[in-house]
Amino acid sequence: MQNQNKKKNIKYIINSPEFAEFYGLLIGDGCIYSNKSGLCISGDSLLDKNYHTNHVKSLINKIFHIKPKIYYSKGQRSIRTIIYSRKLSFSLNKMGFPLGKKKYQRLEIPKYFFNNNQLIRSCIKGIYDTDGTIYHHNGAKAIVEISITNNYLLKSIEKAFFQLNLPFKITTERIYFSGKKNALNFYKIIKPANKKHIIKYESLMNNKRIPSYKETERLLKQ
Repeated sequence: MQNQNKKKNIKYIINSPEFAEFYGLLIGDGCIYSNKSGLCISGDSLLDKNYHTNHVKSLINKIFHIKPKIYYSKGQRSIRTIIYSRKLSFSLNKMGFPLGKKKYQRLEIPKYFFNNNQLIRSCIKGIYDTDGTIYHHNGAKAIVEISITNNYLLKSIEKAFFQLNLPFKITTERIYFSGKKNALNFYKIIKPANKKHIIKYESLMNNKRIPSYKETERLLKQ
């Protein structure tokens, strides 16, 4: 299954794991500009720098054969990976991705992803890498969490975790996994690519305490 644009020669396979991951990270911390001039993926300029400058940049180039622009905001800890392409913006919007602010719009994992568990896993990987976390809990030892304020998306991710047989818990604004065993299982199945998550996962896997936010910052600077 291929989507293409002849004028700009934008061609991409919409049923590939790479595209599903890209769609997931766009769901997690991305947006398509309201005027459809392009799209943006945001992150923390320290915690997500490695992820944006290496993984996200490489992923976009592999899928769309486009070199995105990376910007740092002055006075804020913000990094933005931007693709300036009206054709791609129109194409993604036509697939169902909303324009502008996503909170109250219909935002879901594409329905055809549910025909292939690999696409579901890759999409969740993108969502978690941009909008998820893992942290120490005195009782459970570990909690893997994705905060979700969009009710459509919450239901869509709930459906995805049911399909993947992942034992999650859910509230009105988050979906999470409690306990070391469930946390490690989530990572083995989803395989996050963001270095800040990998650092914490490796610590938990080695029977160590999950690093705090500040400790993770320090480890990323090394």
